[in-house]
Amino acid sequence: VPATPRPLPSTPASGRTPEPPKPRPTSFSTTRPEPPGAAPSITASQPTPNSEVRSPVRIEGKARVFEANVQFAIRDAQGKEIGKGFTTASRGAPEWGEYSASIPFSLSGEKQEGTVEVFTLSARDGKSEDVLTIPVVLVASR
Repeated sequence: VPATPRPLPSTPASGRTPEPPKPRPTSFSTTRPEPPGAAPSITASQPTPNSEVRSPVRIEGKARVFEANVQFAIRDAQGKEIGKGFTTASRGAPEWGEYSASIPFSLSGEKQEGTVEVFTLSARDGKSEDVLTIPVVLVASR
């Protein structure tokens, strides 16, 4: 005699409504910001903070970013982008890879404060993520 299928209960024995299943993690995470105390995904050894830099500025460091894509932006004292570029680190996330690039910039005027930004772009929406901002002193090329 075939068994008659029984309907599944609509609520568990506890009487509470079951929660929907949690999404499974993917191979990389695009959630930001990092949890407190988490290590940054991008570090830089060059340029050092508050150092004087001329065009092209040499930028070096390590990154643990999706597809090893590392982006750069040079900004003047007013925050205007005066140079940009990108490179590929030697390895992509979840491993650390080394990167280095020489990024040209065009400075109007004399020596001024500025920043070098090192970051990655979100695989989800293309926005800047993991931005590392290094304060520098921009010096016009001779």
